[in-house]
Parts: sequence; structure tokens; C-alpha cells
Amino acid sequence: MSLYTEIAKARINIEKKFRTWNRLWMDLYSSSFSTPEVVGDYRAGRLRQQNILDVGSGSGMQAISFSKVADRVTGIEVNSERFEMSIMNSEVSRRNNIKFVRGDYSQIIDNIGIDNDTTVFSDPLRIKPGPDGKRNLIPSPGIIYNALKHRTSNFVFDLPPLMKPDQLGIEGEKEYLSFDGRLQRLTLYTGENAESETSAVMLPQGWRFKGKPDTLDLKTASNPGSYIYVPDVSLLYSGLLKTAVPDDLMILGRDNRRVFLTGNSEYASGFPGESYSVLGKSTFSDLEKDVKKYTGRRIFFRFEIETDSYYELKNSIEKTLHGEKDIYVFRSGDGLLMAEKIRIKGNMPS
Repeated sequence: MSLYTEIAKARINIEKKFRTWNRLWMDLYSSSFSTPEVVGDYRAGRLRQQNILDVGSGSGMQAISFSKVADRVTGIEVNSERFEMSIMNSEVSRRNNIKFVRGDYSQIIDNIGIDNDTTVFSDPLRIKPGPDGKRNLIPSPGIIYNALKHRTSNFVFDLPPLMKPDQLGIEGEKEYLSFDGRLQRLTLYTGENAESETSAVMLPQGWRFKGKPDTLDLKTASNPGSYIYVPDVSLLYSGLLKTAVPDDLMILGRDNRRVFLTGNSEYASGFPGESYSVLGKSTFSDLEKDVKKYTGRRIFFRFEIETDSYYELKNSIEKTLHGEKDIYVFRSGDGLLMAEKIRIKGNMPS
């Protein structure tokens, strides 16, 4: 594949990530792993230091977000093509307070001014797991931290979302960030930028919860309420369900990825996750008939089901529907619950 073909395919990949996607320069790896603009801007807004050092800056997009709030940003990138792309991207973005340096950070770092008004950021390459099953990160956050911790206490590391951050042996705030309900980022903040033990961020809503992980201790519902709530995935991984979820709710069920809650209160200011209004009960044998009764147009199952069975059942029911509603189906004991998604009505304070 030629470089120009790769760049064209990369632009297709980033169409929903960046406002200026059709003028940016990236390879396919960068387009897959580059931090989306809304996430990069959010993260930049958290940093208190005016000097940012980006170790392994790639195609430069996170550095560009940093440059919107910092006085000076320096990016170090060893890959020659991504280094050139980062310069072109900074020109496209009209940022003149960024300097990109090409080379191995370990050979350059001693010549770069770093003090406690500097944040050292790194979003390392994700290398496929080796025989030990561990995914390698290059450059290693641990090596960067140990090399520079005597010059600044402020570090930010972008990590694989499902990684156990305790593996790094670096103390700091562990922030789990979701976008449109999907877990996108695990970011470790140290020094002045660490505000709590853990945090959960929901974008694009801009909701943020912080505190200490705790166990959610809610009763199991004997009967479903009028509403079903599915907490955001960032709350599950951060351990902040107890902080964010109203204590009048009860547990409807769980699976490997989600917790389902139920209650009779509708939260006008919004719920940190998905909210549904229960329409009625059903069974597998009556589901098609009942979905038609509630003028269903499409049907979505909110419980674990094999992929082939999911689409087989979904397609067999939907081809007979002619309504206007999207119907969501949950398990409740041995039966099913049909529900309609509720749009967020307000803004929840962070």
C-alpha cells in the first residue's frame, strides 16, 4: 500500500474524530489510536502546567489540543513519517506554540527544559501481547517516570482502557473516560493534576465523578419499577457507582459488562448512563406480538445473547414491524421487559 493510499484511508477513519479530518495527515495506526479531538481537548483542560512535553507525540493531535491551553508544547517522535505529519498537522491547525523534535526521547530528554511547571505526557505505542500475554507499551511509562521524576512530579499517561494500572507501580489518579457510552481511555495523572484516587468521565455530556472506589450495595428488586437504568461503563471500571447512582434504585440484573438498575423515579437532571421507561412485560414466545402492540420499528436486546442468535431473532421480528418506536428488551427473572429509551433532559453537575 502506498503512503498516499494509506493517508486517504486514514482520513476516512478519522472523519468523526476531528473537525478538520479532510486536511489532516496520518497513517493507519495513527488514525486508529489517535486521541479524538473532544477527548484531547478535555484532557488538555485538566492540566495546570503551562509547559507540556509529549513523549511519543505521533501525528501530533494531542499536542495540538495541549497547545490550545498551554504556553509551550514540545513533542518528541522517533518515527520520521509521523514526525513530518505532526508538523503538517500543526500548520493545518494554525498552532505556533508547538515544537516537534525527531529522535529517541532517551537521547534528547536531557537537553529539554523540564521543571515542576512541566507536565510530561505519553501515549505509548500498543504492541501486540507477547508469550506472557501482556501488551507492551513503547516507550514504557515506568521508564519515563523513573527517568524524569526528579525533575517534575507531573505526569500523564494514556493507557489501554482494560489495563490494570497497578501494574505500572506509579501512584496517581486513574481516570476512566467513555464517549457515547463506550470506554475509550484510561489516563493516569500524577502530581498537581491528580485530584482523587479515581474518576469517571462521560463525554460528550461532560459529566465527571471523582472519589475513592467503593462497592455498590443496593438491594435486588423483587419486581421491576417503572424505569430501568444502565450506569455508564466508566463508573463500573472506576468503582464509583456508589458515588454516582441514586440510592433509591435496586438491582434488576447483571452481566459481564453491565449492571441493570430499576426504580420508580425519573431523574429530570439526567442519569449517568442510559435511562429507559418500561412499557410492559413479555416472553420470548409473545415478544413479536407485544412489540407490535407498542408500535415497534426496531428491537434491541439488552442482555447477553450469542451474536448469531441475536441477529437471527432481531431480524425475524423486525421484518414484521411497521411502527415508529425503537424497543429495548431486558431480562427480568424468567421473563422479558420492553422499554423505550429516555433522552437526557438536563445537565448533571460534575
